[in-house]
Amino acid sequence: MHPTFRWCSMREDESETVAAIYKLKQDIHSLSEQQAEARKTATFVGMTSDEVIEYDKRREKIAEMIRQLTFLQSTFLQKTQ
Repeated sequence: MHPTFRWCSMREDESETVAAIYKLKQDIHSLSEQQAEARKTATFVGMTSDEVIEYDKRREKIAEMIRQLTFLQSTFLQKTQ
């Protein structure tokens, strides 16, 4: 493979990784805001059993996204060093 083509392919892979990292960060932020709002509401009104289930699902989703984000960031850093 020609060195220039290899460099372009690597840059495209890096761009996709950066885009995935950015998207995960946005999604984590959005879900975290929903969690904060749910906690605030629960403080005054409480939560129904369905709301508790949704809260727990969001918490699990956030944890999974953080694991994915950590992996992508570490992979990206290794590639760029």
